[in-house]
Amino acid sequence: MYFILLVLVSLIPLMLGMIIYMNEKTILSRAIVYFLIMLFIWQIDVALLYGTNLFSIETAEMLFKIGRFGSIMIMPILFYFMYLMITVKENGAKRKAWFRFINIKTLYILVLYSLLVFAINLSSYGVSGLKVMEHDFYPNHYYPIFGSFNWTYYLNVIFIFFNIILLINVSKQLENKDLKSFSIFFCTSILFVFVNGILSGYRVMPLFLSSFGSVLSTMIIFMAYFIMHSKRIQYMNRDLREQKDFLHKVMDLNPSYIYVKNHELKFVLVNKAMSTLYGKEVSELIGKVDSDFNDQPDQIKKIRDEELRILAWEMEKWAEPELAIDSSGNTRWIEVTKIPVRLEGETYILCIGNDVTQKKRDAEVILKSEKMSVVGELAASIAHEIRNPLTSIKGFVQILQEDEGNRSNREHLRVMSEEIDRINEVVGELLLIAKPQVENVVSVDLQSVLEDVMTLMKSSAVHHNAILKLEKTDGLFKVNGNKNHLKQVFINLIKNAIESMPEGGTVHTKIDRKADGSICISIADQGIGLRKERIEKLGEPFYTTKDKGTGLGLTVCYKIIREEHSGEIKFDSEEGRGTTVQVILP
Repeated sequence: MYFILLVLVSLIPLMLGMIIYMNEKTILSRAIVYFLIMLFIWQIDVALLYGTNLFSIETAEMLFKIGRFGSIMIMPILFYFMYLMITVKENGAKRKAWFRFINIKTLYILVLYSLLVFAINLSSYGVSGLKVMEHDFYPNHYYPIFGSFNWTYYLNVIFIFFNIILLINVSKQLENKDLKSFSIFFCTSILFVFVNGILSGYRVMPLFLSSFGSVLSTMIIFMAYFIMHSKRIQYMNRDLREQKDFLHKVMDLNPSYIYVKNHELKFVLVNKAMSTLYGKEVSELIGKVDSDFNDQPDQIKKIRDEELRILAWEMEKWAEPELAIDSSGNTRWIEVTKIPVRLEGETYILCIGNDVTQKKRDAEVILKSEKMSVVGELAASIAHEIRNPLTSIKGFVQILQEDEGNRSNREHLRVMSEEIDRINEVVGELLLIAKPQVENVVSVDLQSVLEDVMTLMKSSAVHHNAILKLEKTDGLFKVNGNKNHLKQVFINLIKNAIESMPEGGTVHTKIDRKADGSICISIADQGIGLRKERIEKLGEPFYTTKDKGTGLGLTVCYKIIREEHSGEIKFDSEEGRGTTVQVILP
């Protein structure tokens, strides 16, 4: 009866040790588990002494000798725990000079000594036998008879007390208050266990009470450990919250667009820059998909196909510019890098985007400048060489037209003359682009200039079944500039407006003054209009939407307005609804 009860009691240190091991697998927790396992073996050893009705004296002696392994090996385990206290940086122990003796070499020596003690204990020099102790009030039990070398075991016990004293001193040097408190509880419990064991061994108190003392010490160690562990969890949770808040702040301060999508391509994490792009709060984006903010089905399909490939790990990294419509309705180019990430068995897509709209615009400006440079060099080198022979050819064509013998070829000669005039016009535009213009800056009355242009373009408008309307506004609209060049700009723009209306219509011209003092001339037609991507290319040399155009007319207009008059030309167009051109002059 007593044997079974003591065995069940001795299981308590083992079970609590397993709970600690499963809960946390740090090197310190392992050392505590090792101690509790040795304590379990020691208490099994004590329980064996109460198995007088179950084991013969020979069997009990053999099992008792083996069971002494627990009480012997506690000594190096205590030293190992103390060694960890000093060497693990997180513990923050203040180093003392005598700490140098607590090292791995000393630990190996103590392990070897404990194994030697255990080996002696297995022989008759350690435990030479057992005898039965009979009591009136307590159950009968076996009691060991020690051999001549049992003093090695007592020396081992002395080392244990010495280790406890050292461990208490080490604990006092710990900066971590929770670990410091636990270590002192640990030392006190071990001291209680061994004092209780010595008193029981020398029959000052009943032997079986040492088992209950061990259980009490185990419970104290277990509770102290979990109090320390729970506080550590609280600190960790607090640190995690702080780290999470810090990371969110870093993400929100980052100008890049950072967001994460799950396997359903829904946003699960979005930073402030991304929410600002769409003009939404971060919470409004979570759980949404791209189609909730982008009404371009082709682009949505393209993005979806690419992201499904990323989720399938068909590519480790994907980077390419994407079009996005911001909260103001402006088109922006976002260079997005997308990386598949596996977390807790699920694949996510980490996306980092950078706005490259201005970069692309700068590149387009550089490209246009290079084109203009090429056109300028080309014009400067060949324009005069073309114009000289062209003049001669034009003269001969006129002579042939006047010759009565060429009546049958007059239609051909007329076409030749018109085409020569067209070539001459192109060469003239090339020269205007290429060569620096002599500044002829005067005060120009824009109202008067526009009236002259209306008069000049009237016959062309009638030919195309178009009506020209100039909205007259009271006030003076004067700028400093080149009158002829400004007239050429308005002629080109009105000519384009007329030719954009194959079925006829009205070209409405208006002049007005803006709030900042600049003058705005708007020319609106009722033509076929332009797609947005075409508007972005207007002004590039040789880019035209006409069947017989050269693309140089608008290039000349941009050069005159931007470079000569520091102004700006803006286009607003929609397919099927016409185009409005605004010329803004300071």
